[in-house]
Amino acid sequence: MSTQTSSSSSQSTTSSPCTCVPCAVPAFCRTGYYTGKLLSARDFTNEQSYHIDKRRLHNMALHGWGAVCGLKVKPHPYCPNLRIVVEQGLAIDQCGREVRLLADVELLLPEPVVVPKMPDPCPPDPVAPLPETDKESSPSPPQTESLWVCLRYCERAEQFSPAPFDECACTGTAQKPNCICESYCLEVSTKEPSCLKEIEKHKNCGCDDCADLYKTLLDPCEPIPCDCLPLAVIRHYTPGQVVTDQMIDNWTHRPLLPNVHLLDNIVHCLLEKMPRCRLTRICDINWTHGSNLRCHDFLSRFIGHEKGFEIKFDRPVKPEGINRRTFQAMVVHHPGRPDQPQRMEIAPAQVDILSPTHIRLRIDEQYANGSLDRHNFDLFITLKCNVIVDHEGTPVDGDLLARLESDGSAYFVDAPTGDGVPGGLFESWVRVQGAEGRREPQESVPKRSP
Repeated sequence: MSTQTSSSSSQSTTSSPCTCVPCAVPAFCRTGYYTGKLLSARDFTNEQSYHIDKRRLHNMALHGWGAVCGLKVKPHPYCPNLRIVVEQGLAIDQCGREVRLLADVELLLPEPVVVPKMPDPCPPDPVAPLPETDKESSPSPPQTESLWVCLRYCERAEQFSPAPFDECACTGTAQKPNCICESYCLEVSTKEPSCLKEIEKHKNCGCDDCADLYKTLLDPCEPIPCDCLPLAVIRHYTPGQVVTDQMIDNWTHRPLLPNVHLLDNIVHCLLEKMPRCRLTRICDINWTHGSNLRCHDFLSRFIGHEKGFEIKFDRPVKPEGINRRTFQAMVVHHPGRPDQPQRMEIAPAQVDILSPTHIRLRIDEQYANGSLDRHNFDLFITLKCNVIVDHEGTPVDGDLLARLESDGSAYFVDAPTGDGVPGGLFESWVRVQGAEGRREPQESVPKRSP
C-alpha cells in the first residue's frame, strides 16, 4: 500500500514521468576540443555528465548525505485524515545528488480497504431473535500500521520537439526532450526502508574514544545500500483517522546533513560556553588529603588561634563568594559499636580571608575540645567553587582529581585542582582517631615524592 507524488521545478503540460538515474560515478573523461572538430549530441552529453559526476563525488566524499534543511512532515491543516504535508527544503541523496522542494507538497494518505459485502443467499427472518453469538460479539478494533515518508531524486524530460536526425527514429517523426529537469519523487508507504541500520550508524558514532573516528578515514568509499531518503515515520496510523503531530517522527530515522551555517553557529555556541582564558585553580592546601591523624595531633595542628585549614589559589578571587556557607567542615562521628548509626554535623567555624589568594577555615576551639577531643571521626572540608569567581568573573576550577604519575607507578590526590571546566565542588577529608575507644583501620594514602 503506497501513494506516490512527483513534481518538477518547472511546470509543463508535456512532460514524461519522473525516472531514477544510475548512482555509480564512472571514471572521469572530458571532451577534447580542437579547431574544426565535428561535435555530436554525445559530446555535449558527455560534457554535462563530467561536471555532474564531479559534483556528486564531491558531495558524497566530502559532505555525505541526508536532509540539509526543511522537509519537515506535518499534518494537513484542513484534511489531516486524508493528507500530510512535506515542507519545502533541500537534501542530498545517497548518490550525491541535490533534491530540492521549492514549495510545500501535499501527499495523499492510504485509503481504508473496503471489503465488499457479499449478499446472503438466505436472509434471516426479520422477526427472528438474534443469535447469542451476535449479541455478545463486538467489532474488532481497527488495525494500526506505520507509514514511511520517503524522498528520491528523479529526472523529468520536458519540452519535446521533433528530432529529424535521430539515429534511432525509423519514421523520421521522433520526439526528443529539449530539457531534462531535476525533480523528486515523494512516497508514502507501509514498507520499511532498507537502509535504517545504515542511518542509525550514521547518526551514532558508537566509539568509546572519539579519536577513533579519524581512523574511519581509512575505510573504503562504499556505496550506501539505500533505496530512498527517509524523511519521517507516522506511527500508529489507522486508515481514515486523523494524523496528529504526536504521531509523526521527523527525527529518529532521518539522516541529517548539517550545513556550514549550522556548524558555524554550533562552534560559536560552544566557544561562548567555554572559558576564554586560563581558569583559576586551587594550588595548595595545608593538610594531606585522606591522611590519618591522632586526635592530639589534629587539635595541635588545626585548632586554636591562627590555626585552621588553609587553601591557596593561583590567582586572586573575589571575597563575596567566600563565607561559612561555601567553606565548611563536616564532622562524621564513628559510633562505639558497628550496629550504631553514624552522626553528621557541620562544625561551627570562622572563615578568614587572609589575602586575595589565601583563605582559612578555623573550627571553633570550644566545640573541638568538647565534641571532638578523644573521639573517632572523619572531617570533610568542602569549598563550593561554583559560586566563587576570580577577578575576571569566571568560577574557580575546583574539582580535586586523582592522578597517576607519568610512568603510572604512583596514585595520588593532590592540588592543583581542575578538569578544565569552570566551577565544581572541592572536597577533601582526613580521618581522626581518639586516644581511647574503638580503633579504626589505618588507610594507606600514597603521596608523591618531593
